[in-house]
Amino acid sequence: AFAAAGDLTLDGQLDILDISAFLGAGTLDTAVSLGWVDGDFNYDGFCDALDIGAFLATGLFEQGGYLPMAAAAEAASLSAAAAAFANLADEPSPTTRKKLFATIP
Repeated sequence: AFAAAGDLTLDGQLDILDISAFLGAGTLDTAVSLGWVDGDFNYDGFCDALDIGAFLATGLFEQGGYLPMAAAAEAASLSAAAAAFANLADEPSPTTRKKLFATIP
């Protein structure tokens, strides 16, 4: 498994908790050599605007889980109605079935 740039809570999501941990660490724009767990997401040894850019560049903020297991757990939490509706999208329509059978010699 891996952690996306900015997932300081290591929960498989980029959310407000990660921003809070990032800003709360007090390491932004310090001259101290830092590591990934301190907010150095681009591995240049410092926590600065480039690391904020790396966080934003993932496009994962408030998008739910980014790990396959997290996505499966999120899908499992669907309501019965939502799951039934999602299943309908996989079913071919009656007109599609007729066309498929009509093309078979």
